[in-house]
Amino acid sequence: MLVHLFYHNVVGKLLAALLNGLTDRNAVIRKNYAVSIGHLVSTAKDSSLEKLFAKIKTWYFEKEGNKN
Repeated sequence: MLVHLFYHNVVGKLLAALLNGLTDRNAVIRKNYAVSIGHLVSTAKDSSLEKLFAKIKTWYFEKEGNKN
């Protein structure tokens, strides 16, 4: 049980670290970071996922605003 709780805490930190890789200029690097995030999402806490999706949503709407 202790390992399970520790793992969930680490997953949130890993997601936060991997999120920065999505802004890399190299498409192959971005894809690999996205795949890694996808693998971790299946085991992450709901609170970690909410933070992740909030950040991605913010990036998306900022880009949309810059196009106009």
